[in-house]
Amino acid sequence: MKKIIFLSILFVAVIFGISCQETETTAPTYDKHNIQNDTNWVEITDTIHFYSACLFMGQNKYFTSFVINDSNTYNNLKYYDAYCNDSKYPYIDFAKKTLLIYSFEHGCIWDDYYHVYRNDIYKKYLFLIVRDIKEPVWILEKTATGIIIPKIKNNYTVDFDTLNLGHCAGD
Repeated sequence: MKKIIFLSILFVAVIFGISCQETETTAPTYDKHNIQNDTNWVEITDTIHFYSACLFMGQNKYFTSFVINDSNTYNNLKYYDAYCNDSKYPYIDFAKKTLLIYSFEHGCIWDDYYHVYRNDIYKKYLFLIVRDIKEPVWILEKTATGIIIPKIKNNYTVDFDTLNLGHCAGD
């Protein structure tokens, strides 16, 4: 009888342990060297390069990335000082567009190429800047760049990344 009770308790414990295990969802991954060959990632080609010196100066020099979907957020990014007071900022129709801004440190001269990919399985966008390094310099600076894309879908997130072709000081 003790053997039956023991086996019954053991059976219940095993079943309880199995049924209560958490399932782990895997984080979306991408190979930034070969993402253009991954059929789960679709490149967004309806893009406009965006740059405004005033947006990337002063109080904003410490940010890393922004996903901007409305005029209020966009207007609050502006840095007002004597240099920027008369600047005209590009109009963006946020009902149809999203502005992605990515800031990073560098110590080099490079040609850059901007790519935005969307993955509908993981509900994720990727803003990938490919930097073709021309030559290193010995001053580490922070720079930012932006890209305007069609309005991002609801419940999607955005990752920001760089791919260096060569070596840059500070990397």
